[in-house]
Amino acid sequence: MSKIHIAFLVNTIYGVGGVQRVLSSLANKLAENCDVSIVYIKKCSDSTESIIYNYDPKICLLHEERLDWTEISFIRRILTKINLWLKSRNIISIHLRNEVYYPKRIRNRLVKYINKKQFDCIIGVQGDATIILALLKKRLKSKCIGWLHNSFVAYFETAGRYYYGQRLMFKKYMHRMDQCIVLTKSDEMRCKDAFGCKTTNIYNPVTISTDKKSKNDNTVLFCGRLVKRQKGLDYLLEIIKKVMPVMPDWKFAIVGDGEDREWLENEIRQTSIADRVTFYGDQKDVIPYYLNAAIMALTSRWEGFGLVVTEAFEAGVPVVSFRTEGPSEIINDRVNGILVDNYDTDMFSKELISLMQDTERRHRMAYAAIERARDFSSDMIASQWYSLINEVIKT
Repeated sequence: MSKIHIAFLVNTIYGVGGVQRVLSSLANKLAENCDVSIVYIKKCSDSTESIIYNYDPKICLLHEERLDWTEISFIRRILTKINLWLKSRNIISIHLRNEVYYPKRIRNRLVKYINKKQFDCIIGVQGDATIILALLKKRLKSKCIGWLHNSFVAYFETAGRYYYGQRLMFKKYMHRMDQCIVLTKSDEMRCKDAFGCKTTNIYNPVTISTDKKSKNDNTVLFCGRLVKRQKGLDYLLEIIKKVMPVMPDWKFAIVGDGEDREWLENEIRQTSIADRVTFYGDQKDVIPYYLNAAIMALTSRWEGFGLVVTEAFEAGVPVVSFRTEGPSEIINDRVNGILVDNYDTDMFSKELISLMQDTERRHRMAYAAIERARDFSSDMIASQWYSLINEVIKT
């Protein structure tokens, strides 16, 4: 009996972002039972161009630049500005939106390419690959699954970000998809209500595995892209300024890179505790940094899931986070971490200091975090995906 042939359609496989880590982890697991291809349209990301996560040799990596729908044309820039001015009201013709965001010539190339490859199932990774498959669904021979990697609020209700201004397109076409995968239970309900599409919540798998656990050193870790707005770097700066003078024996480690790293480094340099805050940049192997931390701080304004939370748990590191959508479904408050009402930096700082001062409590939370990480094992999550893909192909 021949194996199921599945393909992932994705912008790029390069870089150290959460999407790239999760995709490689899931694809490698599915490749144990399926023929897996990754179709990507960009050779490298804007940063860390040479970094790519390890893929099983059985996986076919297909670079297809001619299918790139992401080129930012002059008209697309203008439409984006109009969307902001209109506050996402759906006044602009949906047909104009289709042509500007996903040009007809690219749509035609995609149809020809996908049908020629004869995939049993193709999975659009993130919102743009998902909606372009929905647009083409009636012309495709393959079953189609969308995989949304951020929260509904971030994708559709955050001005100037992601798919702000494209909500009407999703509402018009998403019902065509055979399934849509989202990362939280709350987004499962939102997508069903907003788009009327078949939607299932499957959490992301934890993407690291380590038998070693945190040494519980006096270090607070921040791990993520250094982008001020999404990752709440302004909140992180406030918290560092409030916490570090009170805890002189502790250090702060910041792992990650991004457009606002220079801003954050400059702000930290102006403080009296700059010598206790270290920037490590992007790291392909993040395990050593988790093992050297006692607590992780997550200050994001939004998180589609919060992959760093499950990674921290795998290493036995409790997490203090704002009560955003993804982390609120992963963290059991006061058990394996602490959830703080959104954007209250005073309370966040107090909770963080309290945990830093209580070694026994940290140990209890660390043990509970390790137990919770098992709920996100790659075997368990891949099994859910495999069952869903089989179900979709049979229908």
